[in-house]
Amino acid sequence: MAARQHLFGTQTGKATLADDIELSSPSAAAVFVLGGSQNGWTEWVNEQGQTFDYVYRNKEHMNE
Repeated sequence: MAARQHLFGTQTGKATLADDIELSSPSAAAVFVLGGSQNGWTEWVNEQGQTFDYVYRNKEHMNE
């Protein structure tokens, strides 16, 4: 949250980052974008609607 507040202050609505930033995990990225506590493994989805958890952690999916 500190990085988000540093970049955007109290600004609300849509914003655009001028540069890429690196965050430590999918959850940290979700917190940055959405604010508050988030589980990035279930918040982020691909174009097929599959969560990060499904794509990267699901052992059954890995064996397909």
